[in-house]
Amino acid sequence: MEDLNIALIQYDIQWENKSSNLSYIDQLLNTQYQGEDLIILPEMFSTGFSMNAQLHAESIEGKTMQQLLIWSSKFDCCISGSFICEQNETFTNKFVAVFPDGSFIDYDKKYLFSPANESEVYQAGEKISTFDIKGWTICPLICYDLRFPEWPRNVEDTLDLIVYAASWPKARIGHWDKLLAARAIENQCYSIGVNRTGSDGNGFEYNGGSVIKDYDGNSILDCNNETGYFRFELKADHLPYREKLNFLRDKKGFQFI
Repeated sequence: MEDLNIALIQYDIQWENKSSNLSYIDQLLNTQYQGEDLIILPEMFSTGFSMNAQLHAESIEGKTMQQLLIWSSKFDCCISGSFICEQNETFTNKFVAVFPDGSFIDYDKKYLFSPANESEVYQAGEKISTFDIKGWTICPLICYDLRFPEWPRNVEDTLDLIVYAASWPKARIGHWDKLLAARAIENQCYSIGVNRTGSDGNGFEYNGGSVIKDYDGNSILDCNNETGYFRFELKADHLPYREKLNFLRDKKGFQFI
């Protein structure tokens, strides 16, 4: 396992304006990229947390995915985040991690935020995904998934990093920080939450708080409410800690019924 260089992009997503959001990310990458291995964008990074899926959904071969492929190839890195996807006449809130060779992994959000009617618009995912970079086993999840600890604990592999792409509102940002710490502690791994700033067309306000938590639940990078490109080098310090106190050895899987 090698050191993993991470970048978090936190910004004010322009409401349902794909061109503006993709242009902003492109500008940041062209001016700020310094060889990071993994770049993480927020939830629905090209539109904001929109329920107007019929207007903004794309196929897995659509504009947003094509742009991710271009960036990944150009900068020779993995770039990830979620967008509104249409497949088989259904809509999903789909997380993708795209690699320079054109391959990708995808994950459809399992837990849909019913207070915003997300569950009425989107179809919930049924499987969890992981991907590997430099020997790190990484599990991608999305926003509301953070409130449900059973989901990442049901992964057969031992995780090194859990990533949450989110649109987490200012009103409940205290929960965000505590839950990210809890997910890191209980899985003896790092957790990363990438959130947005600004406000959206639903009237929700966001104050960022993108953060990296270590295996002890401590914040080792906190973006606060700033916008921009934030980089950090993750070292495998969780491995000796996990070897000394291997709580994961006693975990049991969850059965979904």
